[in-house]
Order: sequence, then C-alpha cells, then structure tokens
Amino acid sequence: SFLVKFVEKSDMLVFANILIVLKIAASAFTASLYFVRSEEHKKLSAASVSLLGFIYATSGYVMLFYQNVIWLDMMYLFPLLLISLERLRGGKPLMYILTAAAMMTVNYYIGYMIVIFLLLISSAYVILTAKKAGEPTGAVCRRFIISSGCAALLSAAVWLPCFMQYLTSGRRSSITENLSTGDFVTDYDTVFPVMMCCAFMLLMAFGELM
Repeated sequence: SFLVKFVEKSDMLVFANILIVLKIAASAFTASLYFVRSEEHKKLSAASVSLLGFIYATSGYVMLFYQNVIWLDMMYLFPLLLISLERLRGGKPLMYILTAAAMMTVNYYIGYMIVIFLLLISSAYVILTAKKAGEPTGAVCRRFIISSGCAALLSAAVWLPCFMQYLTSGRRSSITENLSTGDFVTDYDTVFPVMMCCAFMLLMAFGELM
C-alpha cells in the first residue's frame, strides 16, 4: 500500500497489474521452495516441484481474489510459514517468529483470522508431525506458544494502535451483549465450528503438556 506514493495516478492501473504478476510469481517461488526444503517432499523431482509451485500460484483462490492485492501477500507467505513450522519443531524458532509477524503486519485488519488459522494449522501440524517423528510434543508446544508471543510483540506496532482505536469506536460491543440480544444459532452458525476446532486443538496441546 505504501508503494503507491511512488506511482503517478495515471499509472496506477498498470502498477497494480505488475504488482499482481510479481506476487503470483513470488507465490510460485515460495511454494517451490517449500517442496524443496520440506522433509516430507524431498523425494519430489525438479519437474514436480515446478509444476506444484505453478499450480499453487494459479489456484482458485488467486484467480478469485487477485483484485485484492493485499490478500495475495498471504499466498507467498504461507509456504514460508510451513517451512518455519518445521524449523520450529527442530528448535529454530526465528523464521517462524519473523513469518508470523510479517503475516500480521501485511494483513493487520484481519489479524484475528490469522491468529485463529495459526492456532488451527500450527497446533495440528506441530503436534502430529512431532508425534510422527517420535519427538516430545510438550517442548514443541511450549516453543510454539513462546514464539507466537514474540511474533505478536514484534508486530504490535501495527495491530495495537488499530485495536486501541477499535476499543474507543462506536462499533465495539461486548460478547455478553451479542449473546444476550442475538440468536446464537443463526448469527453464530459459521463461528461455532471454528470455535469448536480451536477448542479441540487447544485441548490437544494442553493434553500433551500434562
């Protein structure tokens, strides 16, 4: 978004198209990098890696939402997140902290969705892969929680002012008010499965820590 300061208004459409192409290319590159670096996919041939990277970068999500240039940032950051989770499991949390902080920074306005996603995918990924490798999952879970806290602090300069502004805005209402005045079944039918999945992942994590 800050790059528009360097572009003339008359060239904005061309600039947006170039930016979309660059982000799609970056998505193909990071996806290929994941298939090369991942322990699970090291046996793939170079042709398979290139093909899978191309398929990832031209997925239905990209074709449907390419008009929102900022959302494409998640496409090239997601493979890096998967790589960082493997490194986190191996005791190297720095890449995970930087990647999670970057995801929160570029899409701070939907930060809570990122947090929910990280809870779901990271908990399952770290716990299941650690179990498969015969590693102590308790230490991995603690490392994940501490690293996530560091990522939140690192990106706080972006999301904290927005959160403070939200608390003082007229759009804020308490959960108690929403539950007491709204219909739980109709208003929360899409939220309830997400809440249950998050609760299930947290129970798995705490079960491994006990």
